[in-house]
Amino acid sequence: MAGTKQVRAAKPTIWKDVHTESINKLAGIKNSERKSGLRNALIKDKKKEQRKQRKHRNELREKLGEEEVPKEVPKTIDDLREANDDAIPEDLGSDVDGELAVDEYTDHRAGATPKVFVTTSMHPKGRAVLRFIEDLLTVIPNSEYIKRRGHKVAEMCEMVEAKGATDLVMIHVDRSVPTGMLICHLPTGPTAWFKLDNITLRKRIKNHGWPTQHAPEVLPQNFTTRLGRRVSQVLAGLWSAQPEVEGRQAVTVSNKRDFMFLRFHRYVFNGPEDVGIQELGPRFTLKLRYLQTGPFDPIGGEFEWNSEQLADSKRKFFL
Repeated sequence: MAGTKQVRAAKPTIWKDVHTESINKLAGIKNSERKSGLRNALIKDKKKEQRKQRKHRNELREKLGEEEVPKEVPKTIDDLREANDDAIPEDLGSDVDGELAVDEYTDHRAGATPKVFVTTSMHPKGRAVLRFIEDLLTVIPNSEYIKRRGHKVAEMCEMVEAKGATDLVMIHVDRSVPTGMLICHLPTGPTAWFKLDNITLRKRIKNHGWPTQHAPEVLPQNFTTRLGRRVSQVLAGLWSAQPEVEGRQAVTVSNKRDFMFLRFHRYVFNGPEDVGIQELGPRFTLKLRYLQTGPFDPIGGEFEWNSEQLADSKRKFFL
């Protein structure tokens, strides 16, 4: 209407543009005390400007309503993630598992009990890796620790295969800290290399329990691509495909933004709709570095997926 002043929401100012000159001066200051004082002043001004803009938006929202001045939706990595061509369509559901049922795990799906050997990298130092392996052996039934004794990984695969092993797990140690995990399915592969991080031993978990030798249930979560299902198959191959439910134990491998969080719990039914859980530990995080077809072969092996060869975006997830 004529003569009526229309109220509009103020366009938010960009703090970096307003203080560009000050920011450039900050980069040229060599005195650490002056530089720190100016940085704190800039941060204070930024927060003051944000409070001012927030107050103005709230006043307009009360005056004009939610429809005219809607609340801003925060941007998260999940909201901005890029589509993956390898993603499994929702209409396929679990039918894709039959497509991934390759011959490498035929015996495992038929009910064969896995036999897992665990070793370390060459000449590990410190007790951190041995303590982690002690906990890991209690998580994986029918597993055994074998000393490396200077053998190469390929030689270790041949040695444990002769002992009836189905999988070899090698824990890499860097500066006395476990930093990597290699899983090689024998004798035909595949071989997966994971970054190992955020380890919490059982004794560090408050009110932890102690596991039994019952085969736990394996619960992969949020693996939405064919590569993700393939990786979950490699991890699940360490445990029997036919769990012993009387043990009431469950291993959860939850994928979030290509980080796999492994947790080990015991559950108990307190009532018809009440289920309690107790963490048994340990807990740790895995991130896939590469997946290789066949047994371990650092020279002529063929990669199904390799993170180093991909110029991937931080907004694209592969599992």
